[in-house]
Amino acid sequence: MAELIPKQFLFRFTLACPKVARMPTKGNHIVDLPDQARLPHLGEMDGLPHFADLWMGWNEQGLGLAWRVWGKTEPIHGESDRPKSCDGLSLWLDTRDTRTIHRASRYCQRLTIAVHDGGSDGLPSISQQKIHRANEEAPQADLSSVRLARHPLDEEGEFITTSKGKPAPIRNYQMEAFLPAAVLSGFDPDVNRRLGFFVRIRDHELGDQISGTGPEFPYWEDPSLWLTLELVDG
Repeated sequence: MAELIPKQFLFRFTLACPKVARMPTKGNHIVDLPDQARLPHLGEMDGLPHFADLWMGWNEQGLGLAWRVWGKTEPIHGESDRPKSCDGLSLWLDTRDTRTIHRASRYCQRLTIAVHDGGSDGLPSISQQKIHRANEEAPQADLSSVRLARHPLDEEGEFITTSKGKPAPIRNYQMEAFLPAAVLSGFDPDVNRRLGFFVRIRDHELGDQISGTGPEFPYWEDPSLWLTLELVDG
């Protein structure tokens, strides 16, 4: 028998996001996040899918994140005219962590990172979407400064070295992103170290992995359903 009330509703979660001074980096890996930056998958409390790991870190320049998807047998999926349907990650942020509101404010923002943009080159991309029923929309950000990197993985989770010739289809992968402070509406760690946040990792083969309550609750528009991310020093 299904639970009438999700177990996650019995708690109010605050997750630690460590400060990472050297970010973004200049190498192939945009972010190098430590083990303590790995966020727990709270959806497991209610039996929700778990096929990816997620890391997040911060510094005064912005937010860094990485996620790793494994267990795939099909290539990554992209649709050029439907970024929200591509394999990738959607991030909802509230830079004021206003947990009492049910409609987004101008400090609330939704960003979607596509692992494959659906184009002929199959590159990753980022876009900003409006939040449904928002009281006030966040300003449209200039996303040209966002850095993205995608790294294919083998079945053991090891990075695949790029070889000459036609590349093999990418299945398992690690995706990395650095979001500069200028992209994040109201981001100012000197003023506020607590952010409302919610993450959905989408995979055409494996489904949706979400960071909180299930799809029967409107997390895509209701900030009161989001988690709290606390920016901590190390």
